Amino acid sequence: MFQSQYIHYRDSPYQVYGPWMPRGGDYVTITADVVAANMPATGITVELWQKNSETVGDGAIIGTGLLITGAAGQYPTSFGPTSAPNAGIEELVRYVFNVPSQTALGQWVLLRMLTPVWWDKG
Repeated sequence: MFQSQYIHYRDSPYQVYGPWMPRGGDYVTITADVVAANMPATGITVELWQKNSETVGDGAIIGTGLLITGAAGQYPTSFGPTSAPNAGIEELVRYVFNVPSQTALGQWVLLRMLTPVWWDKG
């Protein structure tokens, strides 16, 4: 989970890493809930990363399907296995927020990630 957080724009791009959490199935739908924002139209991209518990390092990206554009509301997207069919998502997942550079002062977004919805395909 990623509780309500302010993300402020800077004059250089950066990433915000969420905590690792256990996966709950082979497929997942994640939703960003934007509470309030004063941000540019370029938006923030949300990536979902995965790894197994014995793997050292940051893991690997599953996908970059979520773009937060600044309007208050909910932004859902789904992810699933990218390799062999029914391979599943690895043991641990986390969010990575990519914040682009912005020269104007006072740009920010207040957002939270809702509880992920997990499922398996039969």
